[in-house]
Formats: sequence, structure tokens, C-alpha cells
Amino acid sequence: MEKEVVTTQSLDAKTVNKVSKSILISRKWRVVLYIVIVTVFGITNLITNKTSSTTDNYSETPSQDNVVPASEILIMLLPAVVVVVVFIILYIVKRKATQKQFEKKGRFFRNVTSTINNKFFKTQGEGFENTYYWEEMYKVKETPQFYLIYSEKLRAHVIDKAQLDPWQSDDIKEIFKALEPKIKVSLK
Repeated sequence: MEKEVVTTQSLDAKTVNKVSKSILISRKWRVVLYIVIVTVFGITNLITNKTSSTTDNYSETPSQDNVVPASEILIMLLPAVVVVVVFIILYIVKRKATQKQFEKKGRFFRNVTSTINNKFFKTQGEGFENTYYWEEMYKVKETPQFYLIYSEKLRAHVIDKAQLDPWQSDDIKEIFKALEPKIKVSLK
């Protein structure tokens, strides 16, 4: 007999923001961010080294050689400031978009019944019913708080672990492990 888990969950705005943050700062995005930061720092360092080496006046006084001008420090810190500012702007924009989506389309987050088995993943709620066959899905990912079932690269259906019974969580893990030949599954 095939296992099947049926759960009805409601997500609040705080939980939806946590999920959004989890998707935004996934492992792949962190790696890309690190590569961008290292590249920007490397390029800036090369530029500042070339400009400082061409403009250096080799004076005989050792005290002037050890002093780094404030403009060089600002140039060296500029990439870090830019990366931090861009990340903060992206985070704020994503948070506002998530809040707006939650307010406009709250029915997709409240009283949603999810059915999970080896053949499909089905969601039902007020005015909608969707069935997704596993062969059509992108991936399944487990985070410390959620199961994220991706139907597309950046669109995930959320199963909140806090709203599951312990036996349901175990059964869902077994179902997801059995899906590994069909789709990418990342479990903890």
C-alpha cells in the first residue's frame, strides 16, 4: 500500500516572509554572492594597485610611506558597501512583494490542504485545486523549518514542519526519499 499524507495548513505573513528569505538566500545564491564579492574586491584591488603604483612618489621619509590616504580606504571599501546596499535593497523589495502577495492572494496561504504521495502532489484551497505529478516538478528541498516543493526554479509550495504531526513528517520524508530517481531531492 502506498503512503499518502494529507495535511491542512495556514501560513501567516511572518512565516511567508521566512519562506521567502529561505528561497532568496539558498545555498546556490550564497555561492554566487560570494563569487561576486570576491571578484569585485579583486578587480578593485587590481585597479587601486595599478593607480597607486603609477602615482607613487618614492620619498625618502619613511613616515609618509606608511600612511594610507582616506580616499584609498574608501575605494577599497566601496565594493563591500555596494554589495551590502544591493543586498539590503533586494531584501526590502522582496519582503514588500511578499507582503503584497500575502494581502492580495491570502486564500493561497490559508486553509490549504496538501496531499502528498508517490504519484503526485496536490493542493486544494478556497477556489483552487492543483495536481502536480512528480515528473513535472523541479525539486524538493528540506530546510530546518519547511519542506519546499518547487514546481519551478523559484516557485515553491511550502509544507510547514511545525504544523505536521510527527508521523506525518516521517511519512513525508519516506515519500520524498522514494522520489529521488524522478526529481532532485535534498533532505536533512
